[in-house]
Amino acid sequence: MIYQDVKRFLKGHLQKPDENYVWSGHDNFLLLNFIQSRYSDEEIEKNSSEIRQVFRDFFEPSGSVLVRFKLDIGITYKILPYHIKPENSRHLNDIIGIIKKNRRSIEYPYHGRDDQIALLGKIRRHINAQIIETDESVNKNELVRYAIKKALDLDSRDVVVQLKRKYIVKLFKKNELLSSKAQESLPKSDEELRNPEELTGHYEELIQDIDLEEFLDNVMAELFATKLNFDVITNSYYEKNVFILIRHGIATELQQYVSENKEYIKDFAGYIFKTNFTKIHERIAIEILEKISIKSQVATKFLEYYSGTIYIEDAKKYSTPEISRVDGKRWNVPSIIAITNMWLRSKKQKAKFKVQLKNLLQRYNIIAVNFESMDEQKEKYEIELFEEENFDIEGHADIQMKQNNILESQATEYENLKMIQELSEEQNQNVLKNMKIEYLEMRKQKQYLEVEIKNLKNNLDINRASFHSIVASLVKALTQRKKLIED
Repeated sequence: MIYQDVKRFLKGHLQKPDENYVWSGHDNFLLLNFIQSRYSDEEIEKNSSEIRQVFRDFFEPSGSVLVRFKLDIGITYKILPYHIKPENSRHLNDIIGIIKKNRRSIEYPYHGRDDQIALLGKIRRHINAQIIETDESVNKNELVRYAIKKALDLDSRDVVVQLKRKYIVKLFKKNELLSSKAQESLPKSDEELRNPEELTGHYEELIQDIDLEEFLDNVMAELFATKLNFDVITNSYYEKNVFILIRHGIATELQQYVSENKEYIKDFAGYIFKTNFTKIHERIAIEILEKISIKSQVATKFLEYYSGTIYIEDAKKYSTPEISRVDGKRWNVPSIIAITNMWLRSKKQKAKFKVQLKNLLQRYNIIAVNFESMDEQKEKYEIELFEEENFDIEGHADIQMKQNNILESQATEYENLKMIQELSEEQNQNVLKNMKIEYLEMRKQKQYLEVEIKNLKNNLDINRASFHSIVASLVKALTQRKKLIED
C-alpha cells in the first residue's frame, strides 16, 4: 500500500519524470509529511525498500536511479541517463535465446484467440534473472519488448503487453506462428481495431495483473495536479476538455505496460475510460469536495454551477445540470459543504490519530510491561520484608539474599533493567517514579486517542449514507452538460 501512496504523491507532485529536477529539502518535507500522516514510523522503516522502488520506477523512462531513504531526512537520488539503445544491448541475444529455447512456455493461441500469443512465467523469470542485476545503462522494459519482437519476428504494429507474470503479444500481421486459417481473425484495418470488443481480452488480462484502483489513482493524481486542477479551471473548460484529458492520461499511464502503437494505445485508453466511467467520475467528485473542504473558493464556485439554474451566454439561454438525489430532490450547496467538510475532516483526523496511536503503542507496550513488572516485584519484596522484619541478623542476611535474587531474576527477564542491581534503594525509587510518570502519561494519551478514534468512527458511520449520496449525485451532475433552451 505504501508503494501506491508514494507513487500517487510523485504523480501529483512532479507529474512526469524530469532528470533535470533538483529534489530539495522542501520536497522531502512534503513527502515525509504525506507518508507520516498515513503510516507509523515502524511501518515506514519496514517498507523503506518500497519507497526507494517507487523512485526507481517513476524515473525509469529517464534512466537508472540510485536512491537512498532515511526517515529523518527523506529521499536523495541520482539519475544515470541511459547510454545504450535496446538494439545494442549485450543482453539482447541472450534474451532472444531464452525465448526461443523455451517454446513450451509460449502459449498460442492464447485464450482461444488466434491473434494473441502469451509468453508465460518461466520465460519471464529467466529474462528477469538475466537483466535484474545488470550494470548496463539501458532501459530494461524497452529492451525486453524489443527482444520479444525480434525473437517472434513481430511487425512494428504488433503490441507487446508487459505484465507481472507474463508477456502478451497482440498480432496485427501475418506471422510464422500462425496457421493460414488464423490469418482470417486478424484485424484488416485500423477501423477494425477501433471495435471495443477487440480489447476486452487485454483489459481482463491487465486488471488481473495490476491494481486497477492504483492505476486509475495514478492517472487522476497527475491530472488533478495539472490540467484538471480545480483550484484553477472553470466549468466551461471542464465540459469541453475533461473526456479528452482523461483518455490522454490513461494512454500515458498505459505506456509503461504496452509497446509503441499509438492507435492501439489510444483505443485501449478509450476502452478503459468507458469501462471505468463511473469510478473515474467518483474520483473527480471527491477531488472537488476535498478542495472545498480546504476552503478553495474556485472549487466552491465550480460546485455552485450545478444548481439547475438558467443563464444567458452569447445571447443564448442555457440551463445547468443539478445535483439531485435518487428521489429527485435537489442537494443544496450549503448542505453539501457542511456534510462533506465534516466527513472528510473526520476521516483525515481519524487516520492521523490512528498513526499517532501506532507510534505511541510501540513505546507504551515496552514501558507498560517493565513498569508493571517492577511494581509487582517491588510489592512482592515489601511483603516478604514485612513478614520477616523480626528475624535476627542471620534472618536479615536471608532477606538481603532474597532481595538480590529478586533483582537478578528481574534483570534477566528485562534486559534494560540490569542496572537495578547496582542502584541504591533511593535510586530504585527514582527509576520507578520516573517510569511511573511516563507510563501514566502515555496511558492517558493512549486512552484519549482511542476515545477520539471511536468518536470519529461514530461520526463517519452516522453521516456515511449522506456523504455517499452526495458523491453519487455529484457524479451524475459531472457527467452532464449545460443544455440549450429553445425559445
